[in-house]
Amino acid sequence: MDEDKGQNSSLLNAVGMNDADKIEKISKSKPRHEPASKRKLYMNLKSIQPEEDDLSSQSKKPKELASNSNSSSKNWLASPFNPDKVLQAKKIHLYTSTDIQKSYGLRRQKMESINKKLRQLIEDPIVRSKNKTTIMGIAEEAWDVYNAEEARIDQIQVKSLITALNNMGHHYNEKQTKTIQKDTERVNRASSDISIQLKRITEIKETMDMVDEEKRKRIKEAEDSLSQMHHELQKATDALRKTCGVKILQLQHILREMKHQDEEECISDDASDTSIIEEIKGTSDKTDDEDDEELENPNLG
Repeated sequence: MDEDKGQNSSLLNAVGMNDADKIEKISKSKPRHEPASKRKLYMNLKSIQPEEDDLSSQSKKPKELASNSNSSSKNWLASPFNPDKVLQAKKIHLYTSTDIQKSYGLRRQKMESINKKLRQLIEDPIVRSKNKTTIMGIAEEAWDVYNAEEARIDQIQVKSLITALNNMGHHYNEKQTKTIQKDTERVNRASSDISIQLKRITEIKETMDMVDEEKRKRIKEAEDSLSQMHHELQKATDALRKTCGVKILQLQHILREMKHQDEEECISDDASDTSIIEEIKGTSDKTDDEDDEELENPNLG
């Protein structure tokens, strides 16, 4: 043993290594024997810890999503405004071209008017913030106003035609416009009911001594009744316009017939006057010839 030590020391001294270098070399060359439990814990921690590439890719994902969302929103804002798509997103359905083509008269006019009004309304940001029921209500109310104005114009035209006929000697009594009067009273009654119901709804909303739940219930019931009243007003106005339309065509036909009859009478009067003049002229010419002949042949007398 002492000989081995001497050999080792002589070898170390031969290569010129000091004690510190010797200790470091021995510690590096000697394998580490860690406990199994410690190695197992180290491996578990390593498997759980994400790699650097994974962390970098995960950090990039939110940025990519944000950039994609920003680009999509910019593209949407840059694209031209499409009212039909906005209405569809709010579940407001327009009348299709097929539905409009299948309809006629006032029904078609209403479909076209509602579609046009909805497209105009949805361009307003304030209106876009409203719900479906409110937007549809605004469009329906606009049609009611337009329809009522057209009915008023039709009534004025009927009165104007009756006045023209009376001036030509064709007496048109009130019994012949009885249906128009009846429909007009129906429209006025529906309009009055709506005005009263609107005041009632306002009073309910301004009532302070009422539970919120009870107030909401009463407002809903009043608004449902108001919707039915609007429907009745639309039906009454449509009936009035149809009646006025038929009456206008009838009066225009009578007026044309009377004007045509007057023209024929004027022509016949002119013809009779012309025949009388020709007859007088013929008689006058005949008398002149006879006088000349008597002067040439006095024996004829």
